[in-house]
Amino acid sequence: MEFNLNEDKEVVVLLGAGSMGTAIIKRISTNRIIFLGDISEENLKARAQELRYNGYIVETQIVDALDEESVEEFAKKASELGKIKYFIDTAGASPNQASPEHIINLDLVATSVAI
Repeated sequence: MEFNLNEDKEVVVLLGAGSMGTAIIKRISTNRIIFLGDISEENLKARAQELRYNGYIVETQIVDALDEESVEEFAKKASELGKIKYFIDTAGASPNQASPEHIINLDLVATSVAI
């Protein structure tokens, strides 16, 4: 007999594993699998460690929100984890972080692709 704690669990997907997204995830992910995606492996590891320490079930994947193929792979893995209950996209940049073109591409175009 195989024992699987993840069986029939709902999945909460977060694209852009920063502090804002993590705060949202903590509020809505009790008894759900959390699937984090971010371009930074270091950020993913830190957020996953924090969430696991607090008792959450966490999976991670590096994803570049500006790369359609990367987003498609991320979505495919999310769907393989279970039924997706929520998708939160907090991947973004502000004027002090990037050029206007990059901000439009990340905050608008990439969001529409991810959805």
